[in-house]
Amino acid sequence: MLVQARTGKISLKKYHYDIGRSEDGDCPHCLRTPETVWHVLTVCPAWKDLRAVFYIAVEQGIDNIVAVLNDQKYAKSITNLMLCTRLLGQFLGVEAEQVEPPAPDA
Repeated sequence: MLVQARTGKISLKKYHYDIGRSEDGDCPHCLRTPETVWHVLTVCPAWKDLRAVFYIAVEQGIDNIVAVLNDQKYAKSITNLMLCTRLLGQFLGVEAEQVEPPAPDA
């Protein structure tokens, strides 16, 4: 899942639109905003509560999605958040885990 998220080749509407499998790539919650990994993990209001549960603290200054996706301390949180959104049909049978908050940078 993380590899798909890093490459953008993940089963979100923007990718489906890019490969011709969807008439539009827009987020169903935020009309006229592409549904991308960055959008789900950082700004979509539909997933704000999940971001809080999984400690993806974009409100605290995380604005570089590539850095976040490549940071090992966020890997489990990102994976669990994406599982809980149920946006990725190929992972519907996988259960999310409890996660601890990422350790603060030293």
